[in-house]
Amino acid sequence: MSDICLELLQGEVQLEILSSETEIGLVGKEDELVFDLPGAAVITKAVPVTTIKDDDYIITVADLGYGKTLAMQKDVDTKIFTLPAIVSGMTDPITLAKIGSGQLTINCDGAQFIGFSAAGGGLYNNTSQKYVSMTLLPVFEITTWILLNITGTWRK
Repeated sequence: MSDICLELLQGEVQLEILSSETEIGLVGKEDELVFDLPGAAVITKAVPVTTIKDDDYIITVADLGYGKTLAMQKDVDTKIFTLPAIVSGMTDPITLAKIGSGQLTINCDGAQFIGFSAAGGGLYNNTSQKYVSMTLLPVFEITTWILLNITGTWRK
């Protein structure tokens, strides 16, 4: 059994996976991610900076983009990300994440869908899972935010 610890410290993300056999360090600062593996060279990879929110947030077109992530950090309350209406020419994805054990709901415009949601509905995670995410891509022709990647348990 492994213990996982994630710390957010003013723009720095630290993740440690500890087990009885080995320790793996993962440190991210600004736009760099460093993997420190025992007995191996340090591996560095460029990754986007995550924007952290702690209250309901209406997503704008400027928030969309390859490699962009919005994370909601809250342990108690229900918080909501609201997606912008899909318009012609909108093609950039967004990754949305929950950090903490509170409920995160992702809502969309009244005539649009998120993956398997009802029209104008949303998806939510209200489990004790502290780190869940989904990557969405807007598709104008079918007025749907397509799920490109999803981690954790999401309900409609």
